[in-house]
Amino acid sequence: MAYKPPKLQTDDRGRNYVTKTIRGQRFTKYLGKAGTPEARVAHDEFLEQYKSGTVDWSKSKSCKTPPLRVDPTPRLDPGQTAGPQVPVAEAVELYWGVEKLRDISQGEHQVTRDVLDTVMELWGAQPVAAIDTARLHDLRVHFRTTRNWGYKKIKDGERRVLRFVDFCVVKKLAPEDTAFNLSRMPIFQPGELGTRPKESRRPVKPDQLTAALPFFTADSFRDFVLVQYLCGMRPNEVCRLRGLASIGDTRFPGGTDPPAGHDQPVSLA
Repeated sequence: MAYKPPKLQTDDRGRNYVTKTIRGQRFTKYLGKAGTPEARVAHDEFLEQYKSGTVDWSKSKSCKTPPLRVDPTPRLDPGQTAGPQVPVAEAVELYWGVEKLRDISQGEHQVTRDVLDTVMELWGAQPVAAIDTARLHDLRVHFRTTRNWGYKKIKDGERRVLRFVDFCVVKKLAPEDTAFNLSRMPIFQPGELGTRPKESRRPVKPDQLTAALPFFTADSFRDFVLVQYLCGMRPNEVCRLRGLASIGDTRFPGGTDPPAGHDQPVSLA
């Protein structure tokens, strides 16, 4: 294959597509709804055809992927009043003045600020009351297509937006119906918009655990379980921890002195 195949993308309607520019003209080829078996089969067939140079671009549409649409007027349900018309950009700055006072890590603050900047970019001039389920879905698609985020990051970004809307309702920057309408949004599930589906993993078999026990010391295995229990950490997170007095690592104090009981066998009894 002389060239790298076009990147698989997802539009604002949840459809997989690929694009290619031929003689200055851009073609878009749709491959079905994202996350479905048919879309995966269509993509595999496209890769085979692209590798052999037999892709028929004449049957695809010669157009650009429609950009994210932003309606300048707020969408209101029947019987709902417009309420406060505070712009999203102004509300974000008010919210950030309180959010940055939270006792959380700098990384958490940066992620929240990144999500807020995206909200300002999309709806900065619109009132907070205009944020509804349709726009929240558009935001999911924006995170997936433009930012190429996975399920967990999209879910986390949506949670931060909902917290911002709750703040606006409490501060009377938006009507109370705004948060209620967003609560009717279907929960974002793994596998939607082309994200990775949820995979179930079976527990480790007893014989596999028993085979690994000789490689643990009596103290280290006990500490492993205690750290996992007390800190609520996953086993792989505990495995990545490395103490200052690790065996055989002379760069740290105590590295040449193995802990007590290192030569004792470990058993499940």
